[in-house]
Amino acid sequence: SFCTLLEMSRLCHVLGAVVLVAVAGATAVDAVAPVPCTNQANCSGHAAVVRGNSVEGCTCVCRNQWSGASCQACPAGVDAAQDCGACLPGYFGYPSCTLACTNAGNCSGHAFAVQGNSKTGCECSCRNQWSGASCQACPAGVDAAQDCGACLPGYFGYPSCTLACTNAGNCSGHAFAVQGNSKTGCECSCR
Repeated sequence: SFCTLLEMSRLCHVLGAVVLVAVAGATAVDAVAPVPCTNQANCSGHAAVVRGNSVEGCTCVCRNQWSGASCQACPAGVDAAQDCGACLPGYFGYPSCTLACTNAGNCSGHAFAVQGNSKTGCECSCRNQWSGASCQACPAGVDAAQDCGACLPGYFGYPSCTLACTNAGNCSGHAFAVQGNSKTGCECSCR
């Protein structure tokens, strides 16, 4: 022990007590001694500035768009893989990162131009004869299977696509000549 080394029992005893107090004090101080906060340990590795300690608490000033008490959250639309410092694909306008409107996502895949975003709304400029806010409707007589770009069989005059009059359909099968269409009316020249 420390006392045996000094060979002065009285001094050793006093020093021993001091040493014991110092050792005990060091142990007690270590248990409550403030440990400085660090970026990795307390701020998820995403802080620009770290303040405080284990006794007073830690304050993380998050970098880029990280948020939360320990900079643990990256908002929707922002790419955490890029240190919360850029928008995800399909989003624009860092740091707000708003979802851009797309033809596939907002215009049924039937637009030739798309404008807007998730905050302002989407505007689809429909191609061919597609119509509706999201280019979802193809009018009667127009063939949706052909991208709303041709008349259905039996219709003519794209883009208006009117139904042609027929002997069987409009003249009871008794005409030798048929004229007209579904818009102008049918004229049957009977036999």
